[in-house]
Amino acid sequence: MCVCVCVCVCVCVCVSVHDPASQLIAYSSPLLLGKVLLFDYRIASVVRSVALPQMVRSVALAPTGAMLAAGCMGGSVFLIETESGRWTEMHGHRCVGTHAWTQLHALLDRGRAC
Repeated sequence: MCVCVCVCVCVCVCVSVHDPASQLIAYSSPLLLGKVLLFDYRIASVVRSVALPQMVRSVALAPTGAMLAAGCMGGSVFLIETESGRWTEMHGHRCVGTHAWTQLHALLDRGRAC
């Protein structure tokens, strides 16, 4: 599930919650300036912080919890390994607003113009 929420100061945040088996929550906000945080709610702690070269608009955890996709303002999608924090940039998209993983673990760009 991916949820974008606007908090009281009108700053949108992106949150992706994986199934309860992984205990991971992915979080990003314009206030984080391109960072994605992985939060483990079992230990109530950030377990990984990944800095990306573009502003993050959306995040989606893969069904296995091993990968995270981050859609960015510059039109790239970054695939991030949750264990190591290493990422790969996929070019050629418009500004990515939403995306999701399919049951076959393929990334689906639901995209929208920005």
